Amino acid sequence: MRNLMFVIVMLVANTPVPDTRAQNNQAVAVTPSVSGRWIVSADFYGTRMDLSLDLKQEGENLTGKFQGNPLQDTIHSDAVTFVAKNERGLTINCKATVQDNIMSGTLVFSNTNDPQPPSTRQFTATLVPTRRAVAPVRH
Repeated sequence: MRNLMFVIVMLVANTPVPDTRAQNNQAVAVTPSVSGRWIVSADFYGTRMDLSLDLKQEGENLTGKFQGNPLQDTIHSDAVTFVAKNERGLTINCKATVQDNIMSGTLVFSNTNDPQPPSTRQFTATLVPTRRAVAPVRH
């Protein structure tokens, strides 16, 4: 009886377990959600400027506002692109990547009313955490 139990325990202990990690690594890349309010930090001639970016993502489509200017474009995997325009001729082109709620890339500012060449700036943006809905507390 002891020998039989020993054989059963050894068989169970030596039975290979299928490795599901390899299957999980082959999963399709998930597009991160970029919806929300972002604080964009860019260097303008040695001065740090903080800009606002509000994004709404529906699938791969992006809509929102950059510094109050309407924008729209797409997101593929972790690559974000958008174009924001205003009524005075300012156009802002963005190409960025998103990783761990941090967006980084380039902004190209051009103006149809300005003879100067477009200005390219590196930037990083962080997602502003959403406020928790809690009841007010009286102190």
